[in-house]
Amino acid sequence: MSVRKVLLSGELITAIADPHNMQHQQGAALYAELLKTYVAGTDRLFALSTDLDQFDKATRRASFSALVVAHVARQHRSAARKVDALFTPETALSLVIIAAEKITAVATLGDQFDALDLEIIKPLQSQQ
Repeated sequence: MSVRKVLLSGELITAIADPHNMQHQQGAALYAELLKTYVAGTDRLFALSTDLDQFDKATRRASFSALVVAHVARQHRSAARKVDALFTPETALSLVIIAAEKITAVATLGDQFDALDLEIIKPLQSQQ
């Protein structure tokens, strides 16, 4: 059985952490489902260090301890600058990490990854 590698997008992480975010309920529900698959051993969850750096250690330990931190280095930033201009700098950086870590799925609340050859995980329509 192969383990699916799932990157949580920055917007999803922000929505999970902020109860006042308009997408918090959707994000929290999606994260709860991903945590179930993590515990079952079918998913390995990733997040960019740049997305987690906005939180203090206590928040990271309490809310995001299941996530593997994909550390963003200078060479990743340099490679992201060479990615197609159709993508935002944040999405370009995610694409570089996706390639480096051989990630096959992205959990997100937005549509910035929809055109890519990846499995896109979003909240169920009933949760939106």
